[in-house]
Amino acid sequence: MKRRGPLTVACLLSLVTAGLSLPANAASTSPATHFSATALLAKSEAATVAAGSVRVTGLETFSNGSKWASVLDSAADESTQTGKGSGQHEIVLVIGPKVFIYGNELYYLSATGKENPKFADRWVLVNSSSSLYHYNQTGELLNSLAKSVFDVSSPKLEGVVKYYGHQAVKISAKLPTSSSAPGSPQTIYISTTAPYLPLGYSLRVSSDDEALTAKATFSKWGETVKVVAPTTYASAS
Repeated sequence: MKRRGPLTVACLLSLVTAGLSLPANAASTSPATHFSATALLAKSEAATVAAGSVRVTGLETFSNGSKWASVLDSAADESTQTGKGSGQHEIVLVIGPKVFIYGNELYYLSATGKENPKFADRWVLVNSSSSLYHYNQTGELLNSLAKSVFDVSSPKLEGVVKYYGHQAVKISAKLPTSSSAPGSPQTIYISTTAPYLPLGYSLRVSSDDEALTAKATFSKWGETVKVVAPTTYASAS
């Protein structure tokens, strides 16, 4: 089964963590349930971008039982992601317009459908014409990440629930027609207090070529993300 890319809903992101953290200034007397689902999603997206950086941690579980676990530290202009599962592993660095990948042969076979032994287990600067470039360079940086998480249709408030020990407003929605799996159900959990940051989400996808469940959580808001480019690397043609 081919993987579709980075940790974004549009690319069928993944991840689960046991610990969540919110900024110290999150307190507010305005309850999140005061807003409509659409308005709350807009506020949460704006808060995500304003935070400057975030860690996304999670897990995809596929219908064949395989799993893909990842951790993404995302900022406005740079990000770093590690992922592993079913014998595959990857490290992806995004530094402005540049994308570097360090993956094994199974990762390249799964991600592209082709064996790339000359690029396996070494740093590679990805050419901008590659599909690997697009969904990593655009999908992992903070603004695009935020857009993909909140780009949903038919959002509906489902009330306040406990989410990993935190009070959260639960919003049910569907992936939009522009996604790779339109209509798939997604649930987003948003803090009940300002600035209404997202705590995480879950997603179920079933299509002709794959079926999976995914869960993601968000933490480490506003912490410094510093990505250092490798000193030696191959250039993909």
